[in-house]
Amino acid sequence: MKMTAEAPKVKPDGWYNTADTVKLLGMSRSTFWRAAKEGKIKRRLRKADNKFWYQGKDILRFFNAFY
Repeated sequence: MKMTAEAPKVKPDGWYNTADTVKLLGMSRSTFWRAAKEGKIKRRLRKADNKFWYQGKDILRFFNAFY
């Protein structure tokens, strides 16, 4: 899995959409979706707009699992 070597600068209690999360991790969208579907990163479905959102602490946990 290819990802940036620098830890993403996120607030642990902040919320990020898929596009922002992919940019922060420096990986392709298809690779990210595969990891999300496999449960490697926790995602939450927001009922208001029916989109997935990711919490900063989960992004950091996902990043640290590979570095």
